[in-house]
Amino acid sequence: MAFLDDLASKAEQIVNLQIKTIIGEATFDPNDKSGKYTLSDNAQIMYTSINLLDGDITSIVPESFLSDKLSNMRQYHQSREAMGRQIIKDNIECLKELTALIKSLGNGK
Repeated sequence: MAFLDDLASKAEQIVNLQIKTIIGEATFDPNDKSGKYTLSDNAQIMYTSINLLDGDITSIVPESFLSDKLSNMRQYHQSREAMGRQIIKDNIECLKELTALIKSLGNGK
């Protein structure tokens, strides 16, 4: 059952692209291969999640990011969102090409 739970968890991760812009300190555990980190108590996070299946986009922008002082960080986050959208488009195109290749190999038998 653990395998199916892991598979379901990974499928959800594939469906949701998460973009985080964090100001503050973070601690990484070099032994943890997942890339997870622990944020300091005073870290500020701007977060966007894009659901690839239904197109739902959720953004969380703390009020502190609305100040003129952090306008560059907002712009940075927006550029990362644009990069994320491009990655999605590129990945879909790659999947189409891979599917076409697999079909053509199957027809060659």
